[in-house]
Amino acid sequence: MNELKFDPRGFLYPHQKINLTLNAFEDMFVKGFPQSVTRQRLFENYQIYVRDFRQLLTPVFSQWINGSFVTRKTNPRDIDIVTLIDFQTDLEHEKIIAERFVNRKAIEVYGVDAYTLTVFPEAHRQHVQTKSDLLYWNDWFGRSWSNRTGSRHPKGYVEIQFLEN
Repeated sequence: MNELKFDPRGFLYPHQKINLTLNAFEDMFVKGFPQSVTRQRLFENYQIYVRDFRQLLTPVFSQWINGSFVTRKTNPRDIDIVTLIDFQTDLEHEKIIAERFVNRKAIEVYGVDAYTLTVFPEAHRQHVQTKSDLLYWNDWFGRSWSNRTGSRHPKGYVEIQFLEN
C-alpha cells in the first residue's frame, strides 16, 4: 500500500477508493489523531456497528467510508458509511436492516451515518441497479460538497472488506 496522505484541502489522497484493513484504518484515522476528542469514541461505535452487522446479518461484506472522518478534520461528528451487501442477505434481513442499520436508526443506535447498497450478481435482471448505485456512491464519495462557487473537489475514500470470521 502506498502511503496515504491528505491534499492541501485536507482530503484523503490519492483521490480514489482506497482499500484498507480495519487495523490500518484505525492507525490512520484514530491513532493518527491523538489530539481528537471524538475519533476514538466514533471508532468504538463503528466497531460495535460492524460486530452487530456481522453477527446478525452476514460476516461477508464491504464498506465504503467517507465524510469528515477520513479527512484531516480533528473532531469529526460521525462516520459516513455505505455497506455493500449481497442481494440475498438484503432480502432475508430487510426488516432488521431498516430498523437498526441504516439512516436515522443507525445514527440513534451507533452514531454511524449508514446506508446500504444491494449487490446483485451480473446475471441478475436487477444488476443494472447495482451498477447505477455504485456509480452514484463513487461520485458522491469521490468529490466534496459544493463550495460557495459550486465547485466540488476530488477526494479519496476508504473501502474495508470483511470476510468470513
